[in-house]
Amino acid sequence: TRLGQLMTLVTTVGLFILGLLSDWIFGRNISRIEDNWLTLARNQGMVKQEETIRVMRWASGEIEESTKIIDVPTVPLMEVPGVTGAEIAEWTFSWMGYSILPNFQILWLSDALTQNLIIPGGYLLESVIYGGLYSVAILGVGIFLFQRREIG
Repeated sequence: TRLGQLMTLVTTVGLFILGLLSDWIFGRNISRIEDNWLTLARNQGMVKQEETIRVMRWASGEIEESTKIIDVPTVPLMEVPGVTGAEIAEWTFSWMGYSILPNFQILWLSDALTQNLIIPGGYLLESVIYGGLYSVAILGVGIFLFQRREIG
């Protein structure tokens, strides 16, 4: 490989840990900026309210529904008057990092299992597709790195 055995292991474990922390590293910053933009839009009357319903199915057969009213912007948040170029740059940088770094939290199903929740088939399918596409992308990078290197 391009790295020694120990450095390959350190890199792999480091990428795994960063993937588990990607929501914290980048996701919370994106959420904070978008919340600020939504507040600006709300103050200027550029939102409408919509009702969302969340359904949770427990392994015991019980179904729990919760209803929430959310504010939905009527214009793209980046176009709300008062949004600065620095905020857009920070959001873009965070979004790029969040997109590049794998998000292993969506594959972490132990929380749902320990709480006796039923994991929807659609969620499993999305997780398998995400994992498969990410694996193909990483293998593509590996092929690119070793294309001109003689192995053996």
